[in-house]
Amino acid sequence: MRSIARFIVDTHCHISTLYQPATEEGWEMVERGDWTGLVEELKPYDNSALTLYDMDRYGIDMAVLLPSIPGTTNESQAKLVKRFPHKFRACCSDQMTILKAIRGEEQWSFKAAIEEVDAALKTGYFVGIGEFAPGSSAYHRQLPGAEGKVSFEKRLDEWAAICELGVKYDVP
Repeated sequence: MRSIARFIVDTHCHISTLYQPATEEGWEMVERGDWTGLVEELKPYDNSALTLYDMDRYGIDMAVLLPSIPGTTNESQAKLVKRFPHKFRACCSDQMTILKAIRGEEQWSFKAAIEEVDAALKTGYFVGIGEFAPGSSAYHRQLPGAEGKVSFEKRLDEWAAICELGVKYDVP
């Protein structure tokens, strides 16, 4: 902290992925020109050293890590918070549930997603839910075998469950 009069927090930071495919199929998509780097699995990468350098250089005292891209996991975010508790806080999401669905290992479901978020919050390493709330990505709902599009009323029930977790753990 450079001044007692201010404390600057970057509230939207992604530092644990290298924006390249994590799978052979992903590299094939790159060759075809189909890979977006947004919904496919990315290669996990710890670039905390560069981030800490940038934070110091630009006067950022703390950053909130957001795991929005498949490849970032709650576990990798928690490790960064453990290693640098004075520099990082993290939000959690249903990253492994999404990864398992993308890989075809399991069907995506809201129940599995909310259980993953609950387990992450229980660790005490997370200060919020997000960048995206479980079920907010229509893409994952449309993967083979997933629940698909749900009614407005069901989404209200899902948002209520997400809000209940926020209240339970006192996080946004």
